[in-house]
Amino acid sequence: MDVTVASAKGLPEKAYLSLRAGEVRKQIQYKPGECFSFDGKQVPRHLVVDIFEKVGSAQVSLSDLSSCSDGNQIQLQGRDGSIVLDMQAKVRSETKKPRVSRHQAALEAQSYLEAHSVQRVLQGMVHELLTTKPADPYSFMMGYIQASSPKRAPESEPPQEEEPELEDLPDWSAMPGRGDAEYPGFASDGAQPLPDLSRHHNVLAAVLLAQPELYEQLKDVRTPSGASLARCVKPGVDHRGHKIVRTLGLVAADEACYETFAPVFDAVMAKWDEAVLQDVQLPELSASSSALADASVVLSVQVICSRNLRGLRMLPSAEREDRREVERILVDALLCAEDELLAGGEYHPLRGSQSFVAQPHGMSQVMEQRLKAAGQLLQEPQSGLSLSSGLGRQWPDARGVFASGDLVAWINEADHLRLAYQRPDADVWQALDATLRVEAALSKYLEAKGHSFSSSDLGYLSFSPGDVGAALQASARLMLPKLATDEAKLKAMCRQLGLYPLRRREFSEDGDRIPVWEVTVARRRGMSAEHIGRLLAQGCARLAQAELGKDQAAREAAVSAEFGKEGVCPAEMPDVGDRHSLAAEVLRQDPSIYQRLKDQRTPLGVSFASCVKTCFENLGHRMIKTVGAVAGDEASYETFRELFDGIIRLRHPGAENHRMDLDTSKMLDIDPAVAGERVVCARLRVTRNLSKLRMPPACCADERRAVEARLAQAFSSLTGTLEGEYFPLIGSHSYTPKPGGMSEEEEQRLHEAGFLFEEPDSSVLVSSGYARDWPDARGVFVDNARSFAVFVNELDHLRINATDKKDCSLKALCARVFSVLDALEGHLEPGLFARSARLGFLGSDPALLGSCLVASVAIRIPLLSMNPEFRAICQRLKPRAQLCASAELGLHQGVWEVQNSVRLGCSEVEQVNAVVGACLELLALEARLERGEDLTAEEPAAEVAVSAALGSGEEEYPGFPVDACPQEMPDLSRHNSQMAEILSADPSIYEELKDLRTPLGVSLARCIKPGVDCAGHSFFRMIGACAGDEHCYEVFQKLFNPIIARRPAGALQLQVEEANLDAVLSVQVSLERNLHSFRFTPAMDLPERRRAEAILSAALETLQQQFAGQYMPLRGSSTASRPGMSQDEESKLSAERWLFEVPDAPWILASGRARHWPQARGVFLGSNKELAAWINDENHLRLMVRRWDCDLQAAVTLLYQAEEAVARALEQQRHRFARSDRLGYLTTCPSGLGSAFRAKLRASLPQLGQKEKFHDLVRALGVQAKRVVKSEGSWDLSAVPCGRITEESDDQVRTLVAAAHRLGQLEKSAEGLDLAAEVAKLC
Repeated sequence: MDVTVASAKGLPEKAYLSLRAGEVRKQIQYKPGECFSFDGKQVPRHLVVDIFEKVGSAQVSLSDLSSCSDGNQIQLQGRDGSIVLDMQAKVRSETKKPRVSRHQAALEAQSYLEAHSVQRVLQGMVHELLTTKPADPYSFMMGYIQASSPKRAPESEPPQEEEPELEDLPDWSAMPGRGDAEYPGFASDGAQPLPDLSRHHNVLAAVLLAQPELYEQLKDVRTPSGASLARCVKPGVDHRGHKIVRTLGLVAADEACYETFAPVFDAVMAKWDEAVLQDVQLPELSASSSALADASVVLSVQVICSRNLRGLRMLPSAEREDRREVERILVDALLCAEDELLAGGEYHPLRGSQSFVAQPHGMSQVMEQRLKAAGQLLQEPQSGLSLSSGLGRQWPDARGVFASGDLVAWINEADHLRLAYQRPDADVWQALDATLRVEAALSKYLEAKGHSFSSSDLGYLSFSPGDVGAALQASARLMLPKLATDEAKLKAMCRQLGLYPLRRREFSEDGDRIPVWEVTVARRRGMSAEHIGRLLAQGCARLAQAELGKDQAAREAAVSAEFGKEGVCPAEMPDVGDRHSLAAEVLRQDPSIYQRLKDQRTPLGVSFASCVKTCFENLGHRMIKTVGAVAGDEASYETFRELFDGIIRLRHPGAENHRMDLDTSKMLDIDPAVAGERVVCARLRVTRNLSKLRMPPACCADERRAVEARLAQAFSSLTGTLEGEYFPLIGSHSYTPKPGGMSEEEEQRLHEAGFLFEEPDSSVLVSSGYARDWPDARGVFVDNARSFAVFVNELDHLRINATDKKDCSLKALCARVFSVLDALEGHLEPGLFARSARLGFLGSDPALLGSCLVASVAIRIPLLSMNPEFRAICQRLKPRAQLCASAELGLHQGVWEVQNSVRLGCSEVEQVNAVVGACLELLALEARLERGEDLTAEEPAAEVAVSAALGSGEEEYPGFPVDACPQEMPDLSRHNSQMAEILSADPSIYEELKDLRTPLGVSLARCIKPGVDCAGHSFFRMIGACAGDEHCYEVFQKLFNPIIARRPAGALQLQVEEANLDAVLSVQVSLERNLHSFRFTPAMDLPERRRAEAILSAALETLQQQFAGQYMPLRGSSTASRPGMSQDEESKLSAERWLFEVPDAPWILASGRARHWPQARGVFLGSNKELAAWINDENHLRLMVRRWDCDLQAAVTLLYQAEEAVARALEQQRHRFARSDRLGYLTTCPSGLGSAFRAKLRASLPQLGQKEKFHDLVRALGVQAKRVVKSEGSWDLSAVPCGRITEESDDQVRTLVAAAHRLGQLEKSAEGLDLAAEVAKLC
């Protein structure tokens, strides 16, 4: 490569010009036309140009420097004074051979072995030898080495020139587990039965030995992508493992495995958590857990983030095309996503990979050695466990490394993507934040391209079930010379801190091993990123303090910073910003509740601290919110009503005063003829607490014994069929007839019958107070017929459990359990059970208030549960359906347990009947499938009209109030939205606006509720506010004006004289409008929503000629003139993409837009199917025009003609659209203000869309592109919305036409096209 500098302006006289390409620098005093020549096979992406000036110079005698052993003082005259250099020179003898130290010799030997892959080949050979155990081991070894040796041309032939850098690579295709064939051993197609696993030492084997039916029941099931359970269990079957080093033995072949094979995955992951806890402890995080460790001890920290792409198979089952698609998508994201850590990074495919067009043979040997020296090279799998998992198949195709400074990303190593960021200091939080920031930037870019990372209720999904959750690993390197003198003690200390220790192989220049240890957070599954970071930071700090001889760590361990010690709350409320519970949500919304309640106690002495202790001591999980509070007695619900009412609103939305009805004659039952063999069992669980006594979370030992004594006496009074025996738990000395508790034989019998409860072990239950004085005064009463059991002092004073596997009658179970309760209450004292007229029966858990009853029926519906419509059916039925996973029922494919999800606000009879009704409908659908009928052939006979999602029914979405703002602004410091930023920067805006209302009664609370209820993401900032009516933009303009000012700048405008739109398949344009003097959809009540529907549908149905059409209310809704659309009409609208569906995004549900769904909503469709309108979706009206002749301008003209016709029809009804001279047409979302116009077109770009720089190209053209699912080569193009508020649509139309014209031209010449050059022209 030659670089010529033809001329220069502004260059100082006699300046030196320096150019650096990679690691090569060329420098010379500048002369016009100077040429710089660089050797190299690869052209670098960047050149570094430096300008230097001469400061001073002097001629120095080399002999003088050599003769003076102490150095010479050399003086130079600089521009600003003299310069003195102390210089010395030594001339080495070329004949004397330098002494080579043992360490240097070892390094040279290691370098030689690594350069020729000798150690890797020998390790692989020995492993395969011991695995296969051939009859002739020597022939096997000779063949293996011959297959692994570098490919060389015959001596008679000249060396090949095309691929000179690949000659030393082995033939991976001939190695087991690295070619096209899977690793030899257990077949992944499920054709083989499971072998004997009794001598295996992994978690999978332990689970399958205990429950062998799991594999048999699921072995023939396949995920949608075709993955089998055999593929998932193959690593654990092929490799026994080691009794000391535990392994999982289970991998996920795709994201659906976690649901399809949930019984196996759930059991293995639960067992894995137990195994981890046997190795390490999970320490409590202290108040100082975020503090950084001493930098003199911690050498570096590293955070690794693993992700997989949704919809693509994970590596254990991925084929070559899958891996290449993953590589294409992720490399594009890494090179194009916007983040400073990604800037300047380069992708290097592994040597021998032929999947990356820019480097068809992979990285160079020089780059490979450079990455290897930096510890950034993706290593070939060596262990049989990894090869059996499928991680080495078709090695090294479609694998590579993206390197950018301290950030490295490995493509298709174990997961699709592994991001690793390392810092040379102790700052865990900077490393964690940087890694998550890059992950978020990639996620944002991928979403813009129609992709996303795999996740579920479990969190982010990984090929390894042990990493599911945050899918993060955090580690640190520490210098521990003192602690390392006693390795056993050091390892024990690390495990107490929740860390895995590993001594690293690091040496000094003299060859001595350095005491550097690497510690890694042991348990990661189900933990948040912050929790992992805090565990590492706290562990490193404790180790550093111990290494430096400080005793602060010991003092912190001895004196726990326990919340609410001795029932006293801290003066200031601890931060709940990172807590995921209902109580934390209530306290975040109104922190003043804490100040008002923190010093109060109930008449029985229960403190507020004991009720909320679990909220502050447990982080929780963002996907699975716990309640976060317990009641210490019945008075807690009144004394601390401000907190508990807030929790009840979130947990029991819409519940009013509880109704009690225990009349079993009103209950439904499942006819045995209908049930047949499909009903497995019925179960009932009812809890009660004794009035005027503190409940288990707050009671003392004496109170607990008093409860046991009273209940034991009541049990002894039971006669007839209710008679039985009370068994105190082993270790309990409170029950005089059985000191020390039941015998081991009795315990075993109760355990086998499912009548035994275990000691609470979760941190939530322990911090709630349930485990105090265990097992004292706890026990089980069982009737002689073993038909029911009563748990004493478990989580409530008593819990009755009854199961019926014979008749499976929920009605009969209720009759029996209610008779037990009546008999107990009659002996104790009528009305003794704690109960409230408002809340029903009271328990320690607010989630069970009301009936305190859980009724469930397990039914066998294998066909229905595999049907794609099953989830939607369950949501429509409202009672929760979940896979049966109880010990007494076993785990059966197709067995689901239906149980009541509502307990407060409706009676026991209604709850039981809801469960039975749901079962009857599910069984009827199963019977239809057994007869071969199609579920979509006709409408369900007894559809239950319910709103499954919070915020889509009558009640508001739980959370921030809508009628009035709290006096104190909620804490928005952890929220990520424009609204939160504006109010946090200037809280006076909240103070000034919080009590204001618009003329239509809309409050500020209504406008900001979406942004308060939904914290958002730090890299996906939503607006966080919506308008409840047209006046909001004026009344609350101090909030909305800054939001409007943040609208993004418009796109660059391109001009095309005559556009060619041959590549365009269809065009669609739309307008959003709202009615003047009506509240917008977030704030409307149902009557107002219906009035808007009536006005707009009447206006639409007056349209004539080309606009004439029909209005169809959504299914489940209706108008005065017609019922809701039929299922057939719904299916047709959905297929034609004219149907809108209930929103499921939390911020939309929180805004109120989905309330009363599907009432007062519908679709107007023109007879020519070019014009359509949606009523009461995001705004009152959305008008749309879609054309297939690609005439975008004609579509725009038709759209505005239709709008004008609708406006005239509205004028006849004395209505008009909401509009402002300042802001144009007014919409719910501030981003739509102005024209409220959107345009998009669908184009066929099969060749251009596959190119690496395609998305760079469309961005340069000022449009956004989204791949059309199930339409090969088709893309939806839309213009980037203009930043200024305007009522003109011309800008978007011109931009789209110009972009489509240019893309169509380039598609015709896509083969061999240099898109990078095209992008450069546009930029």
